[in-house]
Amino acid sequence: MLKRYLLPHLAIAIVATSLSASAQDRTATDAQILHALQRLTFGPRPGDIETVRKTGLQNWIQAQLHPEAIAENPTLEERLKPLASLRMNLVDSMSNPVGRYSVSGLVVLQSGNGVLQVVPPLATASPVALELINPAGNIQIVAGASTMKPSRTPEMDLKDGKLLRAVYSNRQLEEVLVDFWFNHFNVTAAKGGPYVADYEREAIRPNVLGKFKDMLVATALHPAMLQYLDNKGSIAPEIAQPNGPNMTISFASARGLNENFSRELMELHTLGVDGGYTQKDVEAAARCFTGWNLVQTQASAVARLDAKVAVEFVQWPHDPKDKVVLGHTIPGAGADEVYELLDILASHPSTARHISLQLAQRFVSDNPPQSLVDRMAKTFRDTDGDLREVMTTMLTSPEFLSEDTQQSKIKSPFELVSSAVRALNGEIQNPAPLEQWIADMGQPLYGKIEPTGYPNTGETWLNTARLLVRLNFASTLAAGKVSGVTIDTNRWNGKDTPAIARDLLGRPLSAQTIEALQNGNVAGIVTPAYIGGLLLGSPEFQKK
Repeated sequence: MLKRYLLPHLAIAIVATSLSASAQDRTATDAQILHALQRLTFGPRPGDIETVRKTGLQNWIQAQLHPEAIAENPTLEERLKPLASLRMNLVDSMSNPVGRYSVSGLVVLQSGNGVLQVVPPLATASPVALELINPAGNIQIVAGASTMKPSRTPEMDLKDGKLLRAVYSNRQLEEVLVDFWFNHFNVTAAKGGPYVADYEREAIRPNVLGKFKDMLVATALHPAMLQYLDNKGSIAPEIAQPNGPNMTISFASARGLNENFSRELMELHTLGVDGGYTQKDVEAAARCFTGWNLVQTQASAVARLDAKVAVEFVQWPHDPKDKVVLGHTIPGAGADEVYELLDILASHPSTARHISLQLAQRFVSDNPPQSLVDRMAKTFRDTDGDLREVMTTMLTSPEFLSEDTQQSKIKSPFELVSSAVRALNGEIQNPAPLEQWIADMGQPLYGKIEPTGYPNTGETWLNTARLLVRLNFASTLAAGKVSGVTIDTNRWNGKDTPAIARDLLGRPLSAQTIEALQNGNVAGIVTPAYIGGLLLGSPEFQKK
């Protein structure tokens, strides 16, 4: 009932806000519209420029800032249905993360509720795919273990879901922000375990246009983050004395204070490397987090225990003394210390500057104007870290639509692949080959080992080897030779290179690129697909 009441009023509020921007909408050029589409989406589809022109640029931006009022693409929802692990809660993701297996021979299974299931011998000697999704979870192989292997993993579902959302979602800015914030609070699928889907769904996605502090708390105390940065089971060093009375007590295999997370919390997640903290602040923050543990238990009928995955505070390994962080005294109060610490960090002026700079680098330029960063930081402070308001300050600024910022950033591999499929109006049957191209260009999805995440600036993607992969991808995709993707270039039949360029790029080609295309033409192979491949590899498409 509340949702039905709020959404119409929200739509009215968006329209009312947009009316005041109508004059600016009428003066927005196609170049500015294309610029906004390149920065706030994963690349324009054919017809998007015309749609935004009719809607009005500021109206369209305001709508994207309120994704909850945008109807999602039914095609995307249908494509996401088979990716079961994306919707699993933490318990199910631990007990039965995947229900699709490659099976041959006879397999006997036992589920968490004690029910046996026998998969009969298969007529073929080759493994076949079999659906074994069990709501009860916790499937155990009783017999035939050597003949049953998972054909899907949670990491596969994660990657597929990310790419499908980037290509098909109508809520494009939300997807760009989920990518940005996941990267900001980076965890890897390899070390974050089966909890990464829940981490993105519950800690990141609901907060990308909310309060920064809410996302900071949600990520800091999520199982995926505790596991990724080894903070689960951090113990006060005075308690874990090598020769002391607790030497035999194990707390999640911890034997001392872990500063990994507290250092990244300050350097990457909040204050920034030049945010004014010291090593003493890092240690004090780490002591605030002592006692927080990741509890993972399987269901047991004998012990009458339910399966459980939770982040819980345990008192005895915690440092009970007062801590001083950034000049603030945090009383020794157990679990509450973490929340006070995160509040201090979220409201610190250095955090406002750091977050504003990171956003401006992603959406405006690699070296954004300091005046814009300062205004965004002021909005951050004045609104208690309201990210929608910070985004609004940035997206309605003259700097965002400035001619100097247009075509000034290099697309990341993920952006390049997604934008190419969207520009070609491609249909994805199997995302895996596209994901491999992204990895070959240097950005494996959910695979950044370091907590820094992938850079928001472009120099990382421009070495010679990676540029060659980009060009090979462009020609292969335009030729329709990327497995799992259907490309239709019939709309280019009978058109010359400038016409194909305007259709694909949304703008005329530069004289330099036209000359390069003419010099690169080889008699007898000049087809629309060939031209399309050259255009996808051109500087005009590689930039945004």
